Amino acid sequence: MSSLDNITEKIKFRANSKVEELNKRFKKESSDILAEKKSEALIAGKKLVDKTLENEKQRKQRTVSSALLVQRDTILMEKQKMIDKCFEIAKEKFLEISDSEYGKFLENNLDSFSDDEGAVLLVPKSRQKIAKKHCGNLKLKVDDSISSGFKVEKKGVIYNFCFEDLVDYNRDKIEVEILDILLKDGR
Repeated sequence: MSSLDNITEKIKFRANSKVEELNKRFKKESSDILAEKKSEALIAGKKLVDKTLENEKQRKQRTVSSALLVQRDTILMEKQKMIDKCFEIAKEKFLEISDSEYGKFLENNLDSFSDDEGAVLLVPKSRQKIAKKHCGNLKLKVDDSISSGFKVEKKGVIYNFCFEDLVDYNRDKIEVEILDILLKDGR
């Protein structure tokens, strides 16, 4: 039976050799696959970290940009409030001008109407006395709807020299100049 034992031993030896060879091959393949998957995982992890960092950077930039826009808008709103207040103060100051200043305003603006027959000077009651001194050939009439300045009615056309209306009429032009100054100075 020794030949049978020899054959058995040879078969066992070949089988063990084959198993050992397969084990080595499987270990190498599994090691290669593991290394490859580990490398892929590291690359994917780095990409994820890079993407997260980039997203965070963009989020911070958006937050800063948004804050700067809010700040700019707040500054512009405050400047607009300041300009509105200036125009309101100007209107109030025009209501308080002295009789001599009002008289000069009448003189400067009534020259072009002095030769017109039938032209009527409309003034507030509070300025009737000073207007009488400066109205020249114009007919004088009190108009309670006028709070400051005056109006001239000539041939159905009313020329408006009311201070509030003059301020409002010139506001757009003046406001642009004020904004240019404010924005140029960066205040």
